[in-house]
Amino acid sequence: MPPRTNSAWQWRVPVNPEAPRSWFTEHMIQDLHHVNIHVDDLQAAETFYMDVLGLKRLERPLSTKGAWLMIGETRQLHLSVKEVPRDLQQHFAFQVESVDRVHDRLAEADYPIDAELEIPGVCRQIFVLDPAGNRVEFNQPL
Repeated sequence: MPPRTNSAWQWRVPVNPEAPRSWFTEHMIQDLHHVNIHVDDLQAAETFYMDVLGLKRLERPLSTKGAWLMIGETRQLHLSVKEVPRDLQQHFAFQVESVDRVHDRLAEADYPIDAELEIPGVCRQIFVLDPAGNRVEFNQPL
């Protein structure tokens, strides 16, 4: 498939040549491009992800209701306006520099922390529910 020129499709990411290789990473899988989640209120979701967390909107070449947001330099979060599944403890995680700073920012914006964990020697984690009830983790490597 030829690379797409739309700015939202800049998906070719350099691969770490030192990383362990498997057949899939060698022949097919290069990196994670995006995560898609369902939201029932696009405006509330955009407020959370853009205004509170600082993600930036991308051009979205689809006619269905939703939004594409940029995470860092290469990854995306797609919001689709559809029925939100009940909480099955599924989640996605943002890697952050400081869980404490994220905690403070979420508290300022009135988003209560759902859970806090530390995996000794690995990471600190906090979890919050977005406006649609999707579980979001913020992960600070130790």
